[in-house]
Order: sequence, then C-alpha cells, then structure tokens
Amino acid sequence: MTGLGFDHPWALLLLPLALLPFLVSPLRLSGVPSSEVAPEDTLSRVVGAGLVAFGALAITLLVLGLSGLHRRDHVVERTGVGANIVLLIDRSSSMDSTFANRRPDGAEESKSVAARRLLTDFAARRPADRVAVAAFSTAPMLVIPMTDKHDAVRAAIGAIDRPGLAHTDVGRGLSLAFSMFDETSTETSRAIVLVSDGAAVIDRRVQDALRAAAARDPMRLYWLFLRTAGARGITDRPPPGDPDSPQTYPERHLDIFFKTLGLPYRSFEARSAAEVSDAIREIDQLEQRPTLYSETIPRRDLDWLCYWAAAGALLLLLGAKLSERRLEDWEGEAIRTATSPLRHARAFSRASTTSASSSKEKVVDARAGGHDGARVPNGATSVRRAAS
Repeated sequence: MTGLGFDHPWALLLLPLALLPFLVSPLRLSGVPSSEVAPEDTLSRVVGAGLVAFGALAITLLVLGLSGLHRRDHVVERTGVGANIVLLIDRSSSMDSTFANRRPDGAEESKSVAARRLLTDFAARRPADRVAVAAFSTAPMLVIPMTDKHDAVRAAIGAIDRPGLAHTDVGRGLSLAFSMFDETSTETSRAIVLVSDGAAVIDRRVQDALRAAAARDPMRLYWLFLRTAGARGITDRPPPGDPDSPQTYPERHLDIFFKTLGLPYRSFEARSAAEVSDAIREIDQLEQRPTLYSETIPRRDLDWLCYWAAAGALLLLLGAKLSERRLEDWEGEAIRTATSPLRHARAFSRASTTSASSSKEKVVDARAGGHDGARVPNGATSVRRAAS
C-alpha cells in the first residue's frame, strides 16, 4: 500500500462486510431427496465459488471507493540534460519599441514581444531545466523562483507585458539573479541569461557585491543584447579624442565589467528577431550538461476506478441471479418432457375409441331406420345386434 492514501479512512471499518458472501448466499436453496438426483458437478462448484468471490470483491471495491482511495503525490529524482537558468529580462520602456526604433504597428513586433516569444520556445525545448524568471527596470522584480514547472515558467514569461519605466538598473537586477539559485542547483549547471537592449552605470558598491557573489557561487553568464537601429554596440569604441566612460559607452563598459567577474561569459548582439532566435539556439546548445532535477508526480484519485470495477462485478452477479432456476422446476420440466409421448398416445387411443363407437351407433340407427314400420321379431333384433 506504499504511495496510497485514503480521504476517509474510517470507511475501512466496513471491510469485514466482504465476508458476507462466504456466510450467506443470495441464491435459493433446493432440497434433494437423493444425491443421485443432483450428482457431483465440478463446473457448478467452480462457478459457485467464483460468484462468492465476485460478491466479496464487489463489497471490498465499494468500501475502498467510499474511503476515497488515491495515489499520493510524490517526488521523483531524475537525471537529464539541462541547467538551472535564471532569465533576467529588461523591462525598460525602450524594450517596447521595434529593432528599427519605431512603435510596433502590427507588421513588426517590439523587442519585448520578440524576446518573450523566443524565450518561451527556449523553455519549452528544455524539459529537464529548472528555470527562474526576474525582470528589472527602475527596480528588480522577482517573477517566479527556481522551478521545474514549465507551465508556470511560460506563464511568468508571458506576464512580463506591462510598459516599463525609462531607467535601467541592471546592477540591482543582476544582484537579484545571483541570489535566485538554491542549494539544489550544482555549480556546474548554473546560468544567467540577461536580455536587455541597453546598459547603465553600475554603482561601485554593487560591482563589489556582484564580484563577491560570482566568487562564492560560480555560474555562466550570457548577455543577449538587443541592439536598436542607430544605438551603440557592445564592441563600439569612441573616436580618438572622445571620452571613453561608462556614461558615454555603457554597453561597452558593461561588457568589460562582465569579463572581470571571473565567470564563463558570452555576449550576443542581435539586430533582429531572427538573430535573437539564433542566439537563443546557441545558448540552448551550450547548456547541455547533466543535471539532477525533481519531478513531482501529482495525486491521482482511484475511487472512480473502484466504483467502475464494483459495478462490473455486480452486473455479473445480477446476471447470475436472473439466470437462476430451481431444481424442482427443472425436474418437473424433465418429467413432462419425458412423459409427453405417452400422453399423446393415450389421447390418440381415446379419440380412436370414441370415433369407432360413434360409427357403430350410426350403422345400427341406419339399419333401424331402413325397416321403419315393419315388425321385427325380438329374436331377430337380438341376432342383428349380436352380429353387429
């Protein structure tokens, strides 16, 4: 009974009722004056025992159904190929424009819509992953913690559809992402995927906190940079004589900062939804490492199965009851069948005798009628009758 449970365990007290078919038979009993009338019948004994067993089974199944039999939910440890991934998504207002830096008009989707669509496909292709989702603009926001419930992950990604604010605080967003790995994730299967169309200056104290977190919990970092038309890229350098600072070239300096964390780091620069898809596909191929994950098998109710099986057993017993015949009825029919030829012979004999008698009387009456008005001696009449 491991893994099984009961909603109403008190109903199990009715289980002794399953012994009733062994003590009381619903079939009618017939007295037999001699064992020769009802000889030994092995098939009948087997059928009778089977009916008793089905009766006990029907009662047992009904009791189990009343008790609310079910299989408990349980956790199964599985080994797959994937990773523990945190999706950190930029929700600043610039993400609501297209890659051409225009408002979406239906012909072209915005960067945020393209990112949500492609990240949803990414999560759907990786059933062995454990995924967490966070968003950031002016402040970071936890959307869903690390989980293997991919329906919830897809819903979390789709929920990031509200217009964001103008400011992009990528530093605090990364601090939240670093803290979202739990103790069940191993060092060899941790990854952060940052999806953003820009960068910002990270405070020195936040930089120090990120370096400490990277040293404490190693992981891989991917930056998917959605470059808008006319914006500076990650590798763009200032012309000679122009200042090269985080304020003027934030994307370039954010890339430099990531390289100083001492983590496996990779950046992707995408100028269209197709390039975003290619970058996500490459990340998918890179994050193919053995990982241990837990799958929760949900509860399954079994009471309906007990009721259906009990109904089948009861229908079988009902059919046996309706087809039941008393031994006396069978004997009487057998006697009637055996004596029916004799009864037909006797009836035929009586009919023949009656017909012959009627014919003789008609002949005598006819003779008597033929000599009507003449005197016949008594002796002659007696002779005729004797002769007849």
